[in-house]
Amino acid sequence: DNGLATELWLVTDYHENGSLFEYLRAHIISIEQAVKMTRSITNGLAYLHTEINGLDGKPGIAHRDLKSRNILVKSCGECCIGDLGLAVRLIEDCSTLDLNNVGTRRYMAPEIILDKIVQPDMIYNGGLEAFKKADIYSYSLVIWEILRRCECSSLNISASAYEMPYQNLVSNDPSIEEMKSIICDRKIRPPINSSWDNLNPLKDISKSVRESWFEEPASRLNIMRLKKIMNNAWNEISTLKNQITDLTSCGDFVSNDSAINDTTSYHCKSPFSNTTISTEFPSSLTSNDIIPNIVIKSKDVFSNDS
Repeated sequence: DNGLATELWLVTDYHENGSLFEYLRAHIISIEQAVKMTRSITNGLAYLHTEINGLDGKPGIAHRDLKSRNILVKSCGECCIGDLGLAVRLIEDCSTLDLNNVGTRRYMAPEIILDKIVQPDMIYNGGLEAFKKADIYSYSLVIWEILRRCECSSLNISASAYEMPYQNLVSNDPSIEEMKSIICDRKIRPPINSSWDNLNPLKDISKSVRESWFEEPASRLNIMRLKKIMNNAWNEISTLKNQITDLTSCGDFVSNDSAINDTTSYHCKSPFSNTTISTEFPSSLTSNDIIPNIVIKSKDVFSNDS
């Protein structure tokens, strides 16, 4: 022993906004921010699920505990997936896994609740496909949480109070029996807000949510299809935000008088904090002239933009 020691450090990014769960509880979000969040989560899950060959490749990974508490909100408004403590890789022998230790009961897929992932399922693709399908169900509940908190007054889309999935139907720490009664026996799913159909991107995302929480795993959308839907939604938002002024913020234009003779004050809640920003503009400007334009691109291992 030469007296030397090696310390191994794991260094990660710090995301001061905290978890998606905490963020949604505290903030109403714009439609643009909602789509940015859903797209980045989808891209992150697609990266996890996809096997990449080559020198810098990676195995396919199923998360197995996807929920809003395990997703972090970055300073740019995108999200990244964390807490891979229960994740499983393609190269592992999934038949040796403890199938009862899969995620949080509130977010468990029906087949997990019913203990339907059994030995025969482990043969196909190392069992990973079964767990990927369960991830998709959990993912749909997270996207639903995001949609509930988005707002666009000009399109009559109002934010609802934050709720966890099935919050009013089960206890805070629901048992397997409670969840089985709700999602398997009574086949209840979280309510869909009809106002989401007022804008195509939200309508498409809402439809994808409903197609991702089917009871039958094979009927759920796969992650690459979901990635395409979210990318299309983002492209539509990029076009529409030049036509709908409150698509990118949750603020209201308040004029000093009805004729707008002097100045117009714009009060806007920051998308990433509780701060309210007040700005005055010359009377020659109208609300249609003032278009917030927030486009920030960044790269993250689990919010891959590719």
